[in-house]
Amino acid sequence: MYKNFYISKKGFYPLQFSLIHNLYFLFIIFFSFSLFSESKTASKIEPKSESKTKLPFEIDPSKKMDEEELESKKEGSFITGLPSISSDPITGIWYGGSGYFIENGKKSNPLFAYQPYVYRVSVDAYQSSTAAKFYGAGVDLPYFKNSPYRINIYGAYDRNLKTQYFGVGEETLQPLSHYPRNDNTQERINNSNFDERDHALSFRRKGRRGSELPIVTDKFYNEYQAEQSSFTSSVDRTFWGKFRFALGLDIFKTVIRRYDNVWTKAKDPFFGETNFPLINVDVPTPNGTTKLTEDVEAKKIVGLNGGYTNFLKIGLAYDTRDFEPNPRRGIFAEINFIKVAKALGSDYEYQRSFAHLKTFNQIFPKYFQELVFATRLGLSRVTGEVPFFHYRYIWSLDGPILALGGDATTKGYKQDRFVGSVTGFGNMELRWRFANWNYKEESFAFQLVPAFSLGRVWDKIERLNLQGYKYSYIWGLRIIWNQSTVISFDYAWSREDRQFFLNLEHNF
Repeated sequence: MYKNFYISKKGFYPLQFSLIHNLYFLFIIFFSFSLFSESKTASKIEPKSESKTKLPFEIDPSKKMDEEELESKKEGSFITGLPSISSDPITGIWYGGSGYFIENGKKSNPLFAYQPYVYRVSVDAYQSSTAAKFYGAGVDLPYFKNSPYRINIYGAYDRNLKTQYFGVGEETLQPLSHYPRNDNTQERINNSNFDERDHALSFRRKGRRGSELPIVTDKFYNEYQAEQSSFTSSVDRTFWGKFRFALGLDIFKTVIRRYDNVWTKAKDPFFGETNFPLINVDVPTPNGTTKLTEDVEAKKIVGLNGGYTNFLKIGLAYDTRDFEPNPRRGIFAEINFIKVAKALGSDYEYQRSFAHLKTFNQIFPKYFQELVFATRLGLSRVTGEVPFFHYRYIWSLDGPILALGGDATTKGYKQDRFVGSVTGFGNMELRWRFANWNYKEESFAFQLVPAFSLGRVWDKIERLNLQGYKYSYIWGLRIIWNQSTVISFDYAWSREDRQFFLNLEHNF
């Protein structure tokens, strides 16, 4: 939910039923093997009878922190946070910060070894040089008042004047391309990177046939303005020790503005890049028709007028992670469903289902202080009257996921680079803790995190296949502050972009 910042084949064939069946069978085997491994590990952590006598309700022993980590877990309350100044070629220079007020409680609390904190209050405030803004605040209350219930509330205001839009569905998987200096009389350049294409679109060109404007630019061709106020809430209950059942309500109010015919400064194709300072100037030019307008007129999308998107959400999860903010072992598997309805005050009617699996395993413990192999798989399907700006929004019990692109899923691609009715993604990270440092009453752990991400979208669930995935590579660094605050630095690269990310939590 928290704001993140970054710097900067022909044909699709349906997957045969036999392959889907085999993949499903392999998933069941893997999941069953993981459950078996966890049950053996849990039996070594703490006898089940002892857990029942001490805890106010049943929690699986696998969720207890390791003794080493538990010994260094800080009692009482403390503040962590991160001021930030970062740069993004699209939205400009960002400044602001995020902070947490965390209450861990006392070690005498029987839940001290199982909950990430008694409560956490979060505050986020950022602004950019292009007038983009993000303000948010929320509270997370796991095991509220020593009960099996968890309450999570977050409110935010997000204004982005340069939100990206590349279309919807499988068409977005096509590589980027452009004409040199935006001149369609020249040979088209295929497989271009984002910066090259963005630069080319900033040049002036002749208006297309039928246009009232003789000269235009495509500087904002893939951009629009979005202003969104949101309130999200959920309550979940732990049962049978390792399962969670969640209900929630989200309310979004979105305002959309386009850049069609908006005047801006564009480069002249003849004098825009000369060695003469008096000539090398940007020329006031109206922006041409945007990709958003083209798709609206072609009736490919709805949602141009923004409006309310309110939905009920329900989810079921299997959760055996030992320490949620920074897991060393365990599984998080969920399946959830959201319903957007006009009866809830929404302007749209649609539904989304989501299946999600995350695994965490310590490997080579004899040779490394801590080496955790973390993986994630997700598959989402949305049907109905979906506004284009909400294709990306996927709800998870662990917090919303914005797919695909940005820092949540396929790093190395711009946010919203790929969106569609069916979305699949995967992530792998190797988290190596190579150092610890204690300063007064503060503790810090340092992790090196090489990672890999992939994902793609489909127009229909029947078109699922194993081809055409977009992927990226990541080098990351984590600073774990008092165990429950994770400061993440990631440099990601793909075939079309390179980006740097700064965030206050693990990617997953």
